[in-house]
Amino acid sequence: MKRLNFIFINLLLLSLIDFSALSCFAANNDNSFIAEFDKARSEQAKTSADFYERGLAKLNLLDYKGAEEDLSKAIELNPNFGKAYFARGKALKAQNQNKLAQLDFASALNLNPDSANFYLKQGQEKEFTGDFLAAIKDYSKAINIDDNLPILFVQRANAKMKIGEYHNALIDLDEALARKSDLAQAYKLRAYAKYKLHQYNDSMDDHEEAKNLFQKEGNFPEYTSTIHSINLLRQIMQPKR
Repeated sequence: MKRLNFIFINLLLLSLIDFSALSCFAANNDNSFIAEFDKARSEQAKTSADFYERGLAKLNLLDYKGAEEDLSKAIELNPNFGKAYFARGKALKAQNQNKLAQLDFASALNLNPDSANFYLKQGQEKEFTGDFLAAIKDYSKAINIDDNLPILFVQRANAKMKIGEYHNALIDLDEALARKSDLAQAYKLRAYAKYKLHQYNDSMDDHEEAKNLFQKEGNFPEYTSTIHSINLLRQIMQPKR
């Protein structure tokens, strides 16, 4: 039984959400975009938006120094370009220039103090580095700005679960599902929280709902993973002999 619990917990932990990746183009599109941009370099003037888009493409290609340079040019041309500050912060952070990255993240927020999306992104960055309490604060700020976005509640619940706040996570997941009732990942996270609280029957119900929604979405990796979790949970729920 202990082994089953260990397997079940680790399987579900693997499915906890990581929303931190920034991806704007498929890899092939990135290469094409940069090639065309370089080709046109001597033929046309380049705007801050041009450098921003190319910086995002390089960021997606893991060319962090190149991304930093293009995004710096975008900021030079438009000092109030909040998105460029945030993207450059990601490039700097990837180069372990954490203090400079935090300055850019702060600049992005200062330029967009009422943007729930910027607080969401900053929270994701903090969650990615393991600073879950700070991430929760940012998600809460985002929710105070716009409490109609279910992803904000799902993300905050995810961070709370990582520090063992399962009861509070359930409240957030209920709020997310009240706003959008077909969020498969919210059901799966709620199933895990209920499992940790020994609410096995309710956990099974949420697993089944998540499974059906993943199947409907065509998300077969998550569908298969959820079936596996259901099978393990059934074994855990079997009466002891």
